[in-house]
Amino acid sequence: MKLFDKIKEYMDPQKEQTVNIVLAVLAICFLFGAVLSSRHDARLLREAKRAEEEATWEKVVVAETTAITEAETQIPEPTEETESLEAETEENEYANLAVAQVDHYVNVRSGASTEFDIVGKMYNGSVAEILEEVDGEDGLWFHVLSGNVDGFIKAEFFLYGDDLISRVDEFLQHYAVVEVTRLNVRKEPDVESQRIGYVDAGEKVTVIADLGDWLQVTYGNDRTGYVAAEYVTVIEEYITAKTIEEEAAELEAQRVQNERDRNYDTASVSQSTENSTTQKNDQTIDTSQVGGTDDTTQNDSEVVNSELSGDQTIDQTVTEENAEDLTAVADQTAGYNTNSELRSAIIQYALQYVGYPYVHGGQSLATGTDCSGFTSYVYREFGYSLSRTPSGQYKGNGRSVSLAEAQPGDIICYGSGSCTHVALYIGNGQIVHEANKTKGCIISGINFMNILGVKNVID
Repeated sequence: MKLFDKIKEYMDPQKEQTVNIVLAVLAICFLFGAVLSSRHDARLLREAKRAEEEATWEKVVVAETTAITEAETQIPEPTEETESLEAETEENEYANLAVAQVDHYVNVRSGASTEFDIVGKMYNGSVAEILEEVDGEDGLWFHVLSGNVDGFIKAEFFLYGDDLISRVDEFLQHYAVVEVTRLNVRKEPDVESQRIGYVDAGEKVTVIADLGDWLQVTYGNDRTGYVAAEYVTVIEEYITAKTIEEEAAELEAQRVQNERDRNYDTASVSQSTENSTTQKNDQTIDTSQVGGTDDTTQNDSEVVNSELSGDQTIDQTVTEENAEDLTAVADQTAGYNTNSELRSAIIQYALQYVGYPYVHGGQSLATGTDCSGFTSYVYREFGYSLSRTPSGQYKGNGRSVSLAEAQPGDIICYGSGSCTHVALYIGNGQIVHEANKTKGCIISGINFMNILGVKNVID
């Protein structure tokens, strides 16, 4: 400014005014340039920041996409929760299970003493869950839950703990459930053998031996015979205690079965006598027909369609066409176009039981069951018959596949050395299963225990 002041001293007033105007214009231009430069710098900063944010977002998207892809193809690592669940499962899977070891049956009482009322009976081989141990006046008692029976039994009548774990499969009972209108029971495992009785649709008979095409069974009042295996579904169940009311109902059902068998025997003898009389009149007696009937002349189908009462004779006429209709076993998987659809349906059905209780030896999804009961009963809904124990499913059901090949609906088998737990794989590294008494039926990561193998039951 001093320089400008010196210059002004040598200028006339008119020229000084002109210089002031020029200086003012220059000052305005300088300020305008500074503002423009500032705005330009600000725009550059905003663009740089935006570019940085977009680059960061792209990294996040890539990371999330990678995580999703890995979740679909890899097994999640165990967490503290799943490790805790593993400890609980390994501790409780069989630890609270007990099996009655008696000559016939032992009474279940309302308290830990023989002075308490009898509330039910546990027959030899019946399975129970130990709820608590009680020191009674005459020794150790167990508070147990078996079927619908809740009561007390002396511990000395049970096999439990480590002694039971290696033998648990021995106490499964095999039953044949009739899948046709009415099924013949034969004296021998042959379609030409004498027919000695029948069982109706939905009835359950005890399997003694599996002969392949034929099953040896007991029915009614311990009567023994053979049924064609293709017309039944074989299931495995634990035997459980019976309440007083349940035993009374069972005895009544047995009485009805025995009456039905007597009617059948009467009708069979009546038909045999009629055949013998006719043959005698024709002077062609066949003594082999006395006391029995020849099924090759009566019915060449394993299914009969008769209603017996009193000493009525048997309706012998079932055509091959009718027999075909009657013997069609329901195929629960027929409504699905692909195995993928079937697998999806199995998983959706299983997931509805998440939150239901865990019950040792439980025989119903609705009231609670254990791990192998869960997988077995879910598959039964779709027409599959699976073993009732983890080791049975691991050793005898489906085909083994690698973990990388696991599909929704496959059975994941767990344990160390032997299979002690099973679950249904639902995809994305997750399973649904009856975990234990504390957690019940839950969804968890597949790696919560040591995996022994994967079983594909469907294809």
